[in-house]
Amino acid sequence: MPKPLHTRSPKVVSFSVKRKQINFNLLERNSSQASFQSTESYRHQPGYQTLLQEKEDQINQLKTELDKTQRELSASRHQTRLMENERHQFEASVTKTCSLEKDQIQLELNILKETHTEKMQYYSSTMNQLYKTIQVLKQRLSKYEDEAQEDQELFLDEHYDQYQAEYEFIKDAYLYTTQETTHQSSLWSSIQVSLCCLNLN
Repeated sequence: MPKPLHTRSPKVVSFSVKRKQINFNLLERNSSQASFQSTESYRHQPGYQTLLQEKEDQINQLKTELDKTQRELSASRHQTRLMENERHQFEASVTKTCSLEKDQIQLELNILKETHTEKMQYYSSTMNQLYKTIQVLKQRLSKYEDEAQEDQELFLDEHYDQYQAEYEFIKDAYLYTTQETTHQSSLWSSIQVSLCCLNLN
């Protein structure tokens, strides 16, 4: 039987990379020097001073406008605070006035309510008294009418014969007077006729 072949495992070789140390301070110094040299060279270019002056003027103008804006803002804040204080004072005054007026109106309403209640109680009591008085007067009037009717009937019963005799006497006298007046009128007419006849003769 053949023997198995032995294979060699590959060997791993370790290696390392050496990093080069960078001097950042040197880079920064070189960059600063380059920037300074560039700036110095730019300053010597024509028109730089004019541009620099314009920028300074713009900066000064912006500062002036900023100061003005700050003063206006401060004045506006001060005015706003004054207006806010006035508003608070006005609200407090209005609230106090309205509260006093409300209390006064409430007091007047309470007085009117009490007065109205007292008047209604007085009117109710007076109406009850008047109703009782009217009922008493009605009873008295009814009793008086009954008594007067009874008295009248009793009076007529007691004096009926006397009144009947007086009535007959008055009736007879009236008839007699009427008859006498008619007879005298006829007699007077005949006398006037006789006188006229005598005057004609």
